[in-house]
Amino acid sequence: MVHRCRRWFKKLGAEGTFQAIKRKAPGTIDRDLYAYIVDQNGAVVANGAIPTMTTGTNLWNFRDQNGKYFMREQVAACKAGQGWVDFRWLSPSPSRSTINRAYRANRRYDVLYWCRHHKKRAGQRKTP
Repeated sequence: MVHRCRRWFKKLGAEGTFQAIKRKAPGTIDRDLYAYIVDQNGAVVANGAIPTMTTGTNLWNFRDQNGKYFMREQVAACKAGQGWVDFRWLSPSPSRSTINRAYRANRRYDVLYWCRHHKKRAGQRKTP
């Protein structure tokens, strides 16, 4: 998914990529994977998967269910080059949170692009 983002930036430019993600263009959401883009201050630039995460929503001081400032860790990972950040997030199932992973592969145009997916627990079977 992150590699798709990289290709969209090359093909569509920054603004075209933001719009593609916002309108849920084919390839921006794949099962529990989705791309999202934030700026270096933790503000949402594009997220088509979560309707409440509108452009400008700032997640810098937002904590996950364990009290972790996950956006701060994501920004730090970006500044370090690349990496995974694990955090707890509400799942699509009501009243249930899951461990999620976000991966950052590259920083372009002063924004950070990420791919998020549900992390499988040890021993949990992968679904087809």
